[in-house]
Amino acid sequence: MKYFLVFCILFSSALSFGEVLHVAMPDSPATLDWNGLVTTIEAPIVVNLAEGLFSYNPTTGKLEAEVAESVSKNTDFTEYTFKISPSAKWSDGRPVYAQDFVDSWIKLISPQNSSLYNYYLFDIENAEDFHDKKIEQAEKVGVKALNDQTLFVKLAHPSRNWESHTVFWPLFPVRKDKMEKYGNNWSKPGVMVSNGPYILDSYDVGKEMVLKKNPFYSKPVENNEVHIYFSLDHEKTLKMYQEGFFPFIHSSPETEKIKLSKRLKVPTLQHFSMTVNAKKYPMNSRDFRQAIFQSINIREVLKQVKGENLVYADNLIPPPLRASSTSIVPSFNPTEAKKALAKAGFIKGKKAKLQILTRLVDPFPQLGNAIKDQITKNLGLNVELSELRAADYSTYAALHDYDLTIINWVGKTPEAQDFLKPYSPTTSNSRLIFDNVFFPQLLNEGMYSKDKKEAQDAFDRAQKLYIQDESVVYPLAFGQEIFYSRPEVEQIRFDHMSFPIYKSIKLKSATKKTSPTPSKQTPPTLDAKRN
Repeated sequence: MKYFLVFCILFSSALSFGEVLHVAMPDSPATLDWNGLVTTIEAPIVVNLAEGLFSYNPTTGKLEAEVAESVSKNTDFTEYTFKISPSAKWSDGRPVYAQDFVDSWIKLISPQNSSLYNYYLFDIENAEDFHDKKIEQAEKVGVKALNDQTLFVKLAHPSRNWESHTVFWPLFPVRKDKMEKYGNNWSKPGVMVSNGPYILDSYDVGKEMVLKKNPFYSKPVENNEVHIYFSLDHEKTLKMYQEGFFPFIHSSPETEKIKLSKRLKVPTLQHFSMTVNAKKYPMNSRDFRQAIFQSINIREVLKQVKGENLVYADNLIPPPLRASSTSIVPSFNPTEAKKALAKAGFIKGKKAKLQILTRLVDPFPQLGNAIKDQITKNLGLNVELSELRAADYSTYAALHDYDLTIINWVGKTPEAQDFLKPYSPTTSNSRLIFDNVFFPQLLNEGMYSKDKKEAQDAFDRAQKLYIQDESVVYPLAFGQEIFYSRPEVEQIRFDHMSFPIYKSIKLKSATKKTSPTPSKQTPPTLDAKRN
């Protein structure tokens, strides 16, 4: 009887093989509330559960309607009218209404919401004032449902392509009735309703998550189920990829050595930078900050980063964006760095230790260690690197008990200002502990200028202010995501932020019919090595 049960399990697994996609992820999500605190750790899952008004076509890169059926604009680009597609439905069968977006966006900008990204809606009339409690009536915010299928948005400033903001996950709709009934538990398995290709079926916290096809999703879906495994054990994950359990995997130095793998270079607008805690001694001294920046040879740093596709960055705006500038990064000059250190009056004998805070996953530790070596070698300072898991990093970073931190920013929209906003003191998720009234003024000048040359000049001045004059942001590298896929992967597509689109991943039909070995059907235990 026991062997008969084992045979039945293997046989049923063979029947479903090809419709079940197995995915490895380096860290487990803290939340799936895309209207709240979702980061790039959780986002690859969220974008497969929910959809916004528009998306970028993964093949052409062009903006196209998703939940929206169409959009119309007035002549000065301050009023947008979206028509909601009648085929857009939630996973419980209810249509997606325009009011769902109104409810979600009002929640996102409410004073009580702790989202990192509410400022993406601040272009809407009165949205920022509502968030700052300058007005109390949500009805005064410039977003309205004219009827079930018509969403109207009025902006405070002209914006030619504002619909591109809606590709970003915080602007995806969330059901108000579920939030009111279940509170913070609305995003749990068995409770969440989603409007994307998948629903959240189960989650064994820190180990495995199962997504199943949304029965009311109207577009093609290649895989009926997605099983996501969370681990920081690269060796086990790599072994399972070699055995064929995982059809694709994120790059690492080891994956480049595996035969029968196709290297996928995914174009991504992103940058890595180092920022300072300018309110903590000794980083509160501009001379000291300049000494640190001038002591770093960034080209030598990048040579020590293995298995990553990073290139030298001389500013914060990556090419091919039109506003990408040149020659803004500080020059490597250890002689001047020592002079600046002396000018700062820093006494090395005080046993002060500089702390570089960074995340645990590559390339952050590689960048951190290389920068640590540069500062130690060229200035003789005592530097410590703290590498933390994503959730721990966010908690510790909020305490502001560090000197330097290494971050990256992936473009949410392909606009120059999207790469500068994270450093403005007026944004809710500012990556910088430094107050400066001129930076947001220059940022706004560039954003709302109708002349491209004037906009470019404003963005340049904003960057020079922070990178050269104040020495609070150091551009490190521009990057692209690298994945490897096995021969049986016939098609794999990625969204504009380089997240895999699970519904579009196609395995060869021959692979689907082949019964895998038991070892491939039952994954080894993924015990994460936590620090």
